[in-house]
Amino acid sequence: MDEKTTKRRSFLGALLAAPWVFLMGARGAAAGPAKPRAVPLCRCFIAGFQFHQGRAVLPTLVAGEPLVLQREPLNPHDSLAIAVLTAAGGKLGYLPRRLNEIPATLMDSGRHVAAIITSVARHAPPWEMVEMEIRLG
Repeated sequence: MDEKTTKRRSFLGALLAAPWVFLMGARGAAAGPAKPRAVPLCRCFIAGFQFHQGRAVLPTLVAGEPLVLQREPLNPHDSLAIAVLTAAGGKLGYLPRRLNEIPATLMDSGRHVAAIITSVARHAPPWEMVEMEIRLG
């Protein structure tokens, strides 16, 4: 066989196998539908923690706890502001301004952006008491 024929057969073999990969998925038929995964965007401390309800709820905060992110496009100081709230609605502060452009744009376009507490340091300076991870999806 010449090189041209070998390449043609390789191409046809790959082409015929492609529908099986599409139908079966990378993990096989028994795997089921893929579950969407949250994609980490960044980790940071909550900005303005000392100026809101942070200290009042600090004893109840634990690592792994989900937080609520709420856009504040009418915020007079920053049109890209994203408030950080507890699940019960207590305002802890904000996503730092230096990091809010991409999450704000994603949220404004209808994408789900969430946060989770990664660590709580009760004896740290107030601006470093609660660290969170921002996630897409």
